Amino acid sequence: PGVATPGAVAGGHEGHQHGRAKAAAPKFGLPARALLVYVDPSSAMVLGNLPAQERFGIWAQKLHSRLLQGEGWRWMIELAASWMLVMLLTGVYLWWPRGGRRVLPAAGARGRSAWRQWHAFLGVALGAVTFVILVTGLTWSKYAGEQVRLVRDASGQASPQAPPGLRSTLVDGAEPLSWDGAWQAARRQAPDVALQLTAPRAAGDTWRASAAGRGQPEKRFDLQFDAYSGRALYYAGWERQTLFGKATAIGIRFHRGEFGWWNQALLLVFGASVVFSLLSGWVMFFKRRRAGALSLPRLLPGAWKSASPLAWLTLAVLCAAMPLLALSGCLLVLLEVALHRPWRGV
Repeated sequence: PGVATPGAVAGGHEGHQHGRAKAAAPKFGLPARALLVYVDPSSAMVLGNLPAQERFGIWAQKLHSRLLQGEGWRWMIELAASWMLVMLLTGVYLWWPRGGRRVLPAAGARGRSAWRQWHAFLGVALGAVTFVILVTGLTWSKYAGEQVRLVRDASGQASPQAPPGLRSTLVDGAEPLSWDGAWQAARRQAPDVALQLTAPRAAGDTWRASAAGRGQPEKRFDLQFDAYSGRALYYAGWERQTLFGKATAIGIRFHRGEFGWWNQALLLVFGASVVFSLLSGWVMFFKRRRAGALSLPRLLPGAWKSASPLAWLTLAVLCAAMPLLALSGCLLVLLEVALHRPWRGV
């Protein structure tokens, strides 16, 4: 296929050297590497192009999901998110007001007490946001995500899928739809949605259309139509989505800050609160420990025996849902044994 170079005029799938042209019929089997082409809408002049993988957003996505490493390093982010969820749940339990305890931080608190009160208050105040961010992020992870998908499929909450084997009807002498023709065919099914078109890979394959904008999950849809006649072969809109699919679509959009400026501002506050929680946790630890000693907390006699059945059930559910949490927890127990920590009476 031709390369979109600045100064060329866009007229279809390939650049044209002699002015504007009618929309070209797509070549089956487009390049696997996506290329972003910037076009002046008034003159159809190509202003520039950029490989999609070189965008800053892609770099940030790789940093966020796997610390700029390969796919094999995604477990590090999943491990951190798993333990962060445990910290959130246990933190809410420790904060929970009982016995006349204050909910808001005391105005005159100083020193370690002030750090502890603000650590607890901010963590709980943004607890719902933190929970949504962690849960939606874990649905993308490798190991916890697999567990989520198993439960989703077993409960019949999987998103609707197009029937396998959908094919376009080949007619002798018929030309495949042009890009403009495919656009118009998709518009008939989704007249008020920003469209994203995927061309067929081979002569018998179908065109596919979906919603390009992710800020309105209720307009999400999946459309497949004949590459020659434009006849709709499959359509699934928001009304056909399962409850799990709708919750995931909304939650992930919130996770990505795609509901607008208020969503992004809330995520910035959330991120700042996480940094403060980490900082205040370290400050409280160093204020408590004795000089020259690590001062790890001692195991309290009867600690394991005093845990309620609900606590054990919660731990079992978390470990089943997050395998990396279970594995790392077992390693911590083995480390305790290796360090000869006192376990008698525990």
